[in-house]
Amino acid sequence: MNNYECNRSCFLSENSEIDVLLLAGGKGSRLKEGGICDLPKPLVAIKQGNEDIPMIENCIRGISSSLKSNLIILTSLDPESQSDLVEDYIKKTHPCGRFSFSVENQPLGTAGAAYNALIQRHSDVGIILPSDTLFPFVQLENIVDNHIKNNSNITWVLTSNPGEKAQNINKILIDKNTKRVNLDLESIYDTNLSSDIDKLIPMTSTGVVVVNRQYFIKQFDNFFEFKDYRSCDLYRQYIPKLLEERQIINSYDIKQPAQDLGAIDRLNQFGRSGLY
Repeated sequence: MNNYECNRSCFLSENSEIDVLLLAGGKGSRLKEGGICDLPKPLVAIKQGNEDIPMIENCIRGISSSLKSNLIILTSLDPESQSDLVEDYIKKTHPCGRFSFSVENQPLGTAGAAYNALIQRHSDVGIILPSDTLFPFVQLENIVDNHIKNNSNITWVLTSNPGEKAQNINKILIDKNTKRVNLDLESIYDTNLSSDIDKLIPMTSTGVVVVNRQYFIKQFDNFFEFKDYRSCDLYRQYIPKLLEERQIINSYDIKQPAQDLGAIDRLNQFGRSGLY
């Protein structure tokens, strides 16, 4: 490990009022079925500058250089996720880093995993962020400032410029005037709040969601019996349920691509040059 890595990881503050929940417990089924590798998805390497680094390392560097926060890695005990390898990598590469891990003992879905982590925290704001993304991390501070300034309970980070081969393009519709999320076309619920299509703007999810911790926990408890409802997807179930209940979901447009790397064609497009 070099000094750059150590200094960056130590930049994370134990006293910050912001938690970043980095989703790293997925199985990476599409990449494994495509013969990419047998590694967990967060450890698949991408080319960044002159380096080949794991996806999750790209996120760790981007987060720690852009935002003063606590970093919690969300992993799983499911053997297919190979989360033990992810934890070993982080502990070995960032021995001085102030990281913590939230481990689900059974598949909980993205919202369930976030809930499982947030109930153990005390920070005011949580940022839920996928580990398989080329997100423009430099925007995180402005996103959080906007979330706080608008007294938002939830801010869904979207983009009006998803770029080529982005996933689920224009599946989110927001109100032209209020910029609130109106409809999630990926939802399992009927979330349509407006019949006037001319007032709606199509946007694309980046996978990043900013939440007020207490609000997120309260609404999860209200709508999902956690002891019975074992798996809850953040994007197709949790947020759509809030929309169905007429809860306000604000949006933030980063106006540039934030490609996810969960499929082979997108991974190949954005510079995969080897495996970590």
